[in-house]
Amino acid sequence: MTNPFSYQPARNPLSRAGAVPKMFLMVCVSVASMNFSPLPLLILIAAGLLIHRLAGIPLGAMIKPSVFILYLGIFSALVRGLFPGGGRLFALETLGDSGLYTLRLFSAFLCARLYYTSTRASELGDSLSVFARRMFPNLRIPPDHGQELTLNPGRKAPYSGILADPGMILSLSLLFLPKTFETLGRVKEAAVLRGYGKGKTLPKTMAMIGTLVSVSVKSALTTAKAMEARGYSARRTITRRKTTAGDYALCAAGFLILILSALPGI
Repeated sequence: MTNPFSYQPARNPLSRAGAVPKMFLMVCVSVASMNFSPLPLLILIAAGLLIHRLAGIPLGAMIKPSVFILYLGIFSALVRGLFPGGGRLFALETLGDSGLYTLRLFSAFLCARLYYTSTRASELGDSLSVFARRMFPNLRIPPDHGQELTLNPGRKAPYSGILADPGMILSLSLLFLPKTFETLGRVKEAAVLRGYGKGKTLPKTMAMIGTLVSVSVKSALTTAKAMEARGYSARRTITRRKTTAGDYALCAAGFLILILSALPGI
């Protein structure tokens, strides 16, 4: 199964933009998607598909996630419309709201995919760690070799490696989604090779889910051991990226979309 959230290195304006502006735009678009009326929402989806095309991001990997979003929409329709009362089995008037909900989910998915496929998980994490170090300049960082390091010896400060490098936690959290899709793909491939792909039943599905959870836990433990083996330190050097005009343009676009979604009648 193709991973729809895998990073795809490319040379285009989107891939060269900063992680923070892209994250800000993604949040703004996701919030706006939940507020827009149908016409602006369709325009937003069309813009997302166009950006995929211009950035050279293939659309084929979106088919299976899109089908899953459709299933969510159908489930929403059933929850909204089944047994409305008055002797009716289904309320047809709820289909419009359910269809709109499906479009909102698809719009948020499009924006999230643009972020993930054009941004390394470490980029946003590094920005957060740089921000934390600026906010807490006197933070004492746990030593690597038994000696305490103080960024400013003249003042006392909390003793915490997490505050010194919160970006590492954020990076690992952002990797959860693409890693899960990669693991799911490997589990499905292994299941097909072992004959589990034929005649899907509930026991077989539960066995695959159990395998997915087990492999994910082992992967997390392997990541922790790998970081320790490579000498990870909260004092790691982070290279700051310069803010460009494109970054400001993305932030402005996100803010504008958010403002438009708050206007009445849009």
